[in-house]
Amino acid sequence: MRVTSKMIADQVINNLSKNISRFLNLQNQMSTGRRIMKPSDDPIGTIKDLSYRSRLSEIEQYRANISEGNNWLASVDVALGDTTEMISQAKEIAVSLANDTYDATARNSVANEVESLFQQVLQSGNLQQGSRYLFAGHMTRTKPFVASTKGVTYEGDQ
Repeated sequence: MRVTSKMIADQVINNLSKNISRFLNLQNQMSTGRRIMKPSDDPIGTIKDLSYRSRLSEIEQYRANISEGNNWLASVDVALGDTTEMISQAKEIAVSLANDTYDATARNSVANEVESLFQQVLQSGNLQQGSRYLFAGHMTRTKPFVASTKGVTYEGDQ
C-alpha cells in the first residue's frame, strides 16, 4: 500500500485532535477537581464514589445521633440532680417539723413551700428536650406525669 501525503496529514490531524481532546479533558478535571464528570467516564469509579458518599452520609448521621444522645443525657442528668436536691429539701423540712415546737401557722407556711417543691419535681419529671418528653419512655410525645386530686399518675409507657 502506498502512503500518500494526504494520509500522513490526516493522521497528524487525527492525533492532534485526540491530544487536544485529552488535554481539554485533563484541564477540565483540574479546574473542577473531579476525575469523573459523568458516570460513563468511569463506571466502577462512579460506583465507588456513590458508596463513599453513602458511607459519609451514614457517618454524619451517627455523629448527629451521638450529639442528640449527649444532649438528651445531659438534660436528664440536670433534671435528676435538681429532683434529688428538691427531695432532700422536702426531707429536711419534714425532719425539722417532726417535733411539736412549730404551731399551725408555721406548718401552713412550710406546707406551701413543700407544695412548691412538689410542683418543681413535677415540672422536672415533665421536662422536654425539643418537643419530646425525657421521662415518658418510648411515648415521647405524651406528657409523662399528670397531677390530679388523687395524686400523680404516670402516662408514659411501661
